[in-house]
Amino acid sequence: MPFPPAVPGNPLGVAGAMDEHTMSQPAPHCPVCGSTDLLFNDRRQEYVCEDCAHRWSLPAPGPALDWPAGLSPGDLPTYLAAPLAALLAEPNPRVRLHWLVDCAEIAVRWSVAVTLAQVVQVHAGTLPERLVSRLREHIERPTLGRWLGILAALSHPRPATGLPAPGFFDLYAGAFAPRFRPEGHGGTLDTSLLLLRNHLAHGAGLPTTAARSLLETHQPGVFALLRAVAQAGQGTQVIALTGAQAVRLAGPRPCSIPRPPELRDSADGPWLITARGVLPLMPLAAFGPVRLVDNAGRVAERPGDPAAQLYLRAGRDRLAYVPLGRDEAMSLTFDLDAFRALFRLDDGLATHGRSGADGRWDDFRREARILAEDLVGRAAELGVLRDWLKGRDTREAGTAGIALITGAPGVGKSLLMARLARDQGNAGPERLGLYYHRFRGGDARNSTRAFLRGLLAALGDWGLLPAAPGEDPGDQFEDLLEAVRARLDAVAALAPPRPQAPAPRFLVLADGLDEVLPQDPRLPHWLRELALPGTLWLLASRPEPALDHAFSGPDCAHLFPQGLPPLSAPDLRAMLLEGLAGARQSLIARDEDSPQGVHNPFVERVVACAAGLPLYVHLLLEDLRGGRLTVHDEDRLPRGLVAYYDALMAGIGLSDLRRDLPLLVACLARAEEPLDPAALALLLADVPAEAPDYTERARQAVRAGRALLRDAPTADGTAGLTLYHQSFRDYVGGVPAREGRPTTPSAPALAGTVRDAERKLCRLADGWAGLPPGNLRQHLFRWGVRYALRWQGAAGLEAARQRLTDFAFLQAYTAELPGSAIRGLVADYETVLARLPEEAGWQEFRLWEAFFREREHILRRGDERWPANKILLQLAVEHADDSPVTRAAEEWLAAGHCDWVWICNQRRQEHVITDPCLRVLEGHTKPVTGALVLPHGRILSWSEDNTLRFWEQDSGALVKTIIGSHAFYVTEALLLPDGCVLTWSMLNPQRRLFIIDGQTGDLQKSLIGHTDNINGVMLLPDGRILSWSDDCTLRLWDSETGVPLVTLIGHKTKVTGALSLSDGRILSWSSDWSSDHTLLLWDGKRSDPVAILSGHNSIINGALEIPNGHILSWSYDATLRLWDVQRGEQIALLSEHTEEITGAAVLPNGRILSWSNDKTLRMWDGKSGAPLELLAGHSSGVKGAIVLSDGCILSWAHFDTLRLWDGERGAFLKAFGEPLPIDGMLVISDQKLLSWLWSKWNLESSLFMWNLSSQEPMAIIPGHTDGVGGTALLTDGLVLSWSRDGTLRIWNIKNGLPARSLPGHHDEVTSIQSMTDEYVISTAEDETIYVWKMQSGALVATLPGHRACLFPDGRILTWSAHWSNFDHNLYVWDLWDRQNTSQLATLNGHRSDIRGAQILDDGRILSWSRDRTLRLWNGDNGEQLSILNGHHGDIKGAFSLPDGRILSWSHDCTLRLWNGESGDLLFILEGHTKLVTGAMELSDRNLLSWSEDGTLRLWDGQSGAPLAILVGHSYHIVGAMELPDERILSWAEDGTLRLWDGQSGASLAILKGHAYRIKGALELPDGRILSWSGVESLLWDGQRGQLVNGPLWQLDLPWLAPQFLHHRLALEAPQAISGQSAAWADGKTAGITSCTRAAPACWHGSSAVESHVLSPGGVLVVSLESGHVFCLQLYRGARRITLEDYESGSSHLVDGPVQR
Repeated sequence: MPFPPAVPGNPLGVAGAMDEHTMSQPAPHCPVCGSTDLLFNDRRQEYVCEDCAHRWSLPAPGPALDWPAGLSPGDLPTYLAAPLAALLAEPNPRVRLHWLVDCAEIAVRWSVAVTLAQVVQVHAGTLPERLVSRLREHIERPTLGRWLGILAALSHPRPATGLPAPGFFDLYAGAFAPRFRPEGHGGTLDTSLLLLRNHLAHGAGLPTTAARSLLETHQPGVFALLRAVAQAGQGTQVIALTGAQAVRLAGPRPCSIPRPPELRDSADGPWLITARGVLPLMPLAAFGPVRLVDNAGRVAERPGDPAAQLYLRAGRDRLAYVPLGRDEAMSLTFDLDAFRALFRLDDGLATHGRSGADGRWDDFRREARILAEDLVGRAAELGVLRDWLKGRDTREAGTAGIALITGAPGVGKSLLMARLARDQGNAGPERLGLYYHRFRGGDARNSTRAFLRGLLAALGDWGLLPAAPGEDPGDQFEDLLEAVRARLDAVAALAPPRPQAPAPRFLVLADGLDEVLPQDPRLPHWLRELALPGTLWLLASRPEPALDHAFSGPDCAHLFPQGLPPLSAPDLRAMLLEGLAGARQSLIARDEDSPQGVHNPFVERVVACAAGLPLYVHLLLEDLRGGRLTVHDEDRLPRGLVAYYDALMAGIGLSDLRRDLPLLVACLARAEEPLDPAALALLLADVPAEAPDYTERARQAVRAGRALLRDAPTADGTAGLTLYHQSFRDYVGGVPAREGRPTTPSAPALAGTVRDAERKLCRLADGWAGLPPGNLRQHLFRWGVRYALRWQGAAGLEAARQRLTDFAFLQAYTAELPGSAIRGLVADYETVLARLPEEAGWQEFRLWEAFFREREHILRRGDERWPANKILLQLAVEHADDSPVTRAAEEWLAAGHCDWVWICNQRRQEHVITDPCLRVLEGHTKPVTGALVLPHGRILSWSEDNTLRFWEQDSGALVKTIIGSHAFYVTEALLLPDGCVLTWSMLNPQRRLFIIDGQTGDLQKSLIGHTDNINGVMLLPDGRILSWSDDCTLRLWDSETGVPLVTLIGHKTKVTGALSLSDGRILSWSSDWSSDHTLLLWDGKRSDPVAILSGHNSIINGALEIPNGHILSWSYDATLRLWDVQRGEQIALLSEHTEEITGAAVLPNGRILSWSNDKTLRMWDGKSGAPLELLAGHSSGVKGAIVLSDGCILSWAHFDTLRLWDGERGAFLKAFGEPLPIDGMLVISDQKLLSWLWSKWNLESSLFMWNLSSQEPMAIIPGHTDGVGGTALLTDGLVLSWSRDGTLRIWNIKNGLPARSLPGHHDEVTSIQSMTDEYVISTAEDETIYVWKMQSGALVATLPGHRACLFPDGRILTWSAHWSNFDHNLYVWDLWDRQNTSQLATLNGHRSDIRGAQILDDGRILSWSRDRTLRLWNGDNGEQLSILNGHHGDIKGAFSLPDGRILSWSHDCTLRLWNGESGDLLFILEGHTKLVTGAMELSDRNLLSWSEDGTLRLWDGQSGAPLAILVGHSYHIVGAMELPDERILSWAEDGTLRLWDGQSGASLAILKGHAYRIKGALELPDGRILSWSGVESLLWDGQRGQLVNGPLWQLDLPWLAPQFLHHRLALEAPQAISGQSAAWADGKTAGITSCTRAAPACWHGSSAVESHVLSPGGVLVVSLESGHVFCLQLYRGARRITLEDYESGSSHLVDGPVQR
């Protein structure tokens, strides 16, 4: 078919005179593929490409144009001439009207471009701040109204000088404002071009007659406006540079010209040349070929002439321009950075330099600004939202604070939320704060933690709130939740800024809740919990039953009960017009008049196919702008969103793209997180090594699928990609069945590709070792096991098992992922274990699972200083000899994979003992005093740290921490019928009871009335609350409203107990040593008692109701009493006990059982009170008793055995168990009993389980490191316990455990001393001294006593120093006989506590005591040689001088010198005015002492005469030392150190810098001085006494932070510092660090480290709070090293590979 005639190079069909330099034009060719093999359809007047089947119209040449007067084409820049030519050539009145308004809008944009360029030039390439703040909010997506606002801002005030084209600054006021915003008019289509533009863009099509009328009205004004713009540019010309070519942009068609000399060295782009100079017009004006993303994903130039282009809008990664004179929607450029920098678009988003989760709040704000401009229409829906927000203040009672928007996928919820975020964000911050968050599936921000982090950042940016107290909460969920809650509480407290003004509010917009719900089903609960007064929550989601249920209360509004309605037909049309931009006229040309209005076949087909979904139109616009569809292709439109996805996937390009893009789409659909470009290349490659070759192919595939993909940060915060919309993810990957919804399969055409993607991900997860470090490797660490289980069946189960037993994998996992990922690893173990069949290998994998479950809380301690993989190595090697984990770790070590220095406990158990503890609930910082099991699998605990904490029972996760008055030192808590919790405290100074929400912890009500300490609370059967107090009253409260009902007045002293009787009455009793030993009876209605029961003559300990309706009470007066409550009379006196009665119970046969401090239990007749049986046998007061299911009685006493009695006869049956201080019992089942200890016995053996059938111990259950406070039964046989160690633990004790004895001290270890290079001694408060072998950690001997010191020959001197011990002897022991440690001598003589002892050089022993004497003893036979009498107070210390004399000091403020042979007193050194705390001999043989009087004193070492008083410290002196140059260093509680002259005592320097009292100091080998307080460590120049540059951890010793130094041994024993290295302890961690900057080494224990000592051989001996002592060895890799090796970096082999 021949080509039709056409004006060469004139695709618009515009005729006119052309310059002699008119550019040569190419022959017609396809605008999509560039082919010249074309067909022309005469009927449709369009071309058809034979190669790609693309269709497009090419108008025939029209008649010569009649240009308006004063608008000669040669005098107009192309930016104005090209659209005017199109207007003049257009016969269709509708299209012509659009061209008319476009000409006016383009004139505004052109004027802005020229005016902005002048302002930028005047300000040396920048914009002044006043303009930046006004332009920044509008320039990314400017509308016509915003262009006018920008021009107004630029025009006034105008720069004073240096303007190349000053006339443009007058255009707004003189030309544009009257025609766009006329004054004095109500604003109609006839008077305002701005209203006309909005009507044409957002309304239905115009009938032809209306279009002609509006043309006649506005055309003269637009032509006048164009003349004004042309006049402002008179004398200028616009030249565009493109490489070596110059083009004059004048008239409809640009023409080539020689390069002007003014632009010889100028950059490409359009330039304005005037008599005053040249002006670059970028970035708002451009020139060049049209560029779009083609089918292959490449940025390609569209065939055709280069075009003048005006800026349209900024996208996420590119700028869009309207090409003038071309039938193209837009042209793309990727020079985004310079544009953003000019307008400083990021200044308002990253004002704090945030990164990571905090910076994502900035990302969301940017997303909202961009998305908001994509919303077209929705005026009614926006009105609903604004009406709901208007004036709403949730501080007012009954005001709903949460609104939910639901709607189908793709209906436009996100656009609506983004528009609201943008609009509300423009409100003044003094009225409204805002946070916008967008949950999106496959996005790293798709988590509750990321949401809380962003919300916290937004609250921090809101200027109305005070600065947040405390440190950054980090990434721990519970800390973030508490921090957010605290900030929202501060919002609730904000006051109105002025009278009559509303209080400020904070709005949270959360979009896409359905996309995060599978990852965090409890999110709705957290959101409701945070809906506090002053805060508004607007949430958007697909319809989800779980969300409908969660937000069904009266405090939640469903703004669109039937779901967000589909987009209307006019709004869909407006969306098409907006998206087509410069090519919209082709769509308008299809408008036709009809009796029903304006008919457009293409728009009507879109309305029918899109079903009101904006997402459909978004996809269609991508195809229209890319030329893959035209506005004439309505018959080719897919019907519905799914059909469109089918068409997109079927239309993917040729060759590699047909393989690559579907595979990447399928991988992203199945991946749980965004993946970065490197990960995509790995997914395309056949093997990981070939991934670099696939980088470009992955990039092309991403470009080709841009409409299907979007940018999203990966889990580690880097730039990644995921699928554009959740509906497309569902289309590709399918949707599993959920909550009654059937499974939706993958798209049939992609089902095979999806399976390939699943296999690919699983294969790469199996070959994780071959993957390079990066995003995909970490992603497969997190998700690989779940992928294998989800997609591979039995083979996947085996692959997961192998991976989770591969120690190399576990090392990589814990090294490359943060500590928070450990929870996911433990979940993988639990999931695999639940699916593994109980066959061969199951038991071994169970040990792996138990290992990680039991140690999860330790592995989570990993941080930058000592990451989790190093903790894992230590824990694995120490597990057990037969542990598969230990075996795998040692094999990994032997293979040479470890290259770091680490510390290992040589002593480990022989066999694995599975810990029944399922979860360790760590969080409380002080003893846990109680816990309550709540519904829905939650636990509430309270502690001496004044917090309440909510926990998830299944995961052990800390849900929430509550602080405040209702969490202050809680005594007890009760669960109320409505699920709320009642708490109270005996120590709360507010004397209130508190009702809190059982789900959120929100304080609901405060019950105010009591005026003194509350002693108890109970819930009555009728739902009322009863409380009693030290204020002598009981009070009744309404549990629903918290309103006080009745105050019961009658007691004369504090009420200590109460009881609810079966007839509804209340019994209470009062306890006071001097008076009111009565019980009072109340009817619960009146405030006065109905009866007074008098008879007891001492404190009443308790009462109960017996089945016959009588009351039994018991007392400190050793009696029980039976009362008739009807008559208020005593029936019987039960008086056989001889001491206080501690408890009583009613037996099943009606008898009464009581127990007492007289060491007996007794049975009584329940009716008459007659004594029946005496149960005697306990050796101490009976603390408790319970009746077992078989009728037997079990009783226990303090430090006594358990005793079993016949419940009928009272006969003794059996005693069992060790004498223990039992504090409580819990019957688990008919056969199991659990007991616990609150006191310090064996701190890791505080739970005991007993077999009631055999009366034998079933298990000693280790775990808690301090006394257990209580236990409770959970579901499925689980047990909850809480402890003074600050933890709660959940136990699985269904099957019991073998009894286990635990070696180690049973109380606090007080010191560790090196005995020889081979042995070490530990002393403890449990009155035991242990001797350990240092290399193996084996226990060699156990001796009595609190303290010890060593003879040179290895004998040991021991003594007891505790005030409660009446043994005032010293003992000498021989340990060389390893089989039988023998006592050699007993040193008997002191009459009070021994304060210390020393072995003298001649073998004698010196001791001193609270009895004010020192004594000398024969070290061989223990004979007392002399008594040194003279001190008048407790002796604090003593030592022997080199000449044999003895120096001592005392509470009597003196020091004394004694003859060391005879014990005679030589001199009294008097002068101190308070007790002397220390003394030493100096190198010149003089003496130095220091005291609590704040002075040091120098004394003559021979005569004891005073030499000097060193005055300067203002508070107690803690210590002193002599430096090598004979200067003296002292430190005190006044926070200073001081240097003194050792001869004269003159002050040399004051070392100031500590903010707290100093705990210790020492001199380092290089002469510097290290000092530390409780919170800081400082380093000083030892010569000048000046601070060395700042805090210690920033200098040479980064690991000697203050908490490492604040311990007893560092103060008292110099061996804590050995050579260049130091041992330290911090909580449950110990370690070694070096001044030589050798890599530090850490060791993590199960309980707090109390003391430690470091030997030169590299052995670190530590004692734990649990009483255990461990000898830790130093290793580099698998090799034992010495301390010298460690400091030098050598790897000298000591003991060979790790051995036991």
